[in-house]
Amino acid sequence: MAKIQKDKHGGPYWWNPMGALVYKPDREEPNTLKFTTRSSHLQIRKGEASDTWVVRWIINSKKGMIEGARYFTSDEFRSAFRLFRDLSVEKTDEKFAALFDGEFGLPDLYIRYGCRLNIPGPGTGLAGDTNFSLKLTYWNQKRIQDFMDSQM
Repeated sequence: MAKIQKDKHGGPYWWNPMGALVYKPDREEPNTLKFTTRSSHLQIRKGEASDTWVVRWIINSKKGMIEGARYFTSDEFRSAFRLFRDLSVEKTDEKFAALFDGEFGLPDLYIRYGCRLNIPGPGTGLAGDTNFSLKLTYWNQKRIQDFMDSQM
């Protein structure tokens, strides 16, 4: 793997450090898990098909609102959010991840380096970029795993 290009915050160039400043919103919608920053939101819910998860993001910028959604299988979802204990079962495209100095990733779904995750992929790392950055802390991962367990 190539030497990672780090930004001034110690993360990969494509990761926005606002992803470390997520908070739990005051109100939760039923069957939806949310992560919020000052200008963006990430929503996770169980898909209609039995083995799918929907991840939706909304980014507010000076030029307007950008939103998108991706559908993950359970294994892709666990890989993206670092929920596997055994890294050998991670769903990843090594060439894609290496191209953008990531450790794990799937084109058009996610890229991750350590605990730094971008959905749906790499960007510039600047505010208003078309992706959501999230730091996968113990508590964030616990919220995601608990939510996933509650939806099964």
